Amino acid sequence: MNARHFIQFAGSAAYETEIARQVAGGVDLCAAQEDLSALGYRGLELVRTATDWSLRFDSGLQGWSIYARAQGFADAVEQARAWVAADELRRRAWVRVSAFSRETGADAMKFLKDNEVEL
Repeated sequence: MNARHFIQFAGSAAYETEIARQVAGGVDLCAAQEDLSALGYRGLELVRTATDWSLRFDSGLQGWSIYARAQGFADAVEQARAWVAADELRRRAWVRVSAFSRETGADAMKFLKDNEVEL
């Protein structure tokens, strides 16, 4: 993930590492994503909605469906971290820097560090 635009705050980098390895080996990106999805790799994106924050699967392979709704950004982070903890190797959670900063007027990186979210 490009750290200027996305902050992965929970889970391992295994997904990105494996995608890069497969694509470098000549596997089509879509095929690599399908393979990893079949192996249980999943990601959640924290998304600002009209009323608050939600946790949404970050892939069309899961239908971009909503996993959970949250009451504020801190609650969304907490729920995402709990979900990732069930399978830290194959799960990850992230937020777009622009979504957080635009909606809250705050610095996403500072918020996550202040709330002891390991980056």
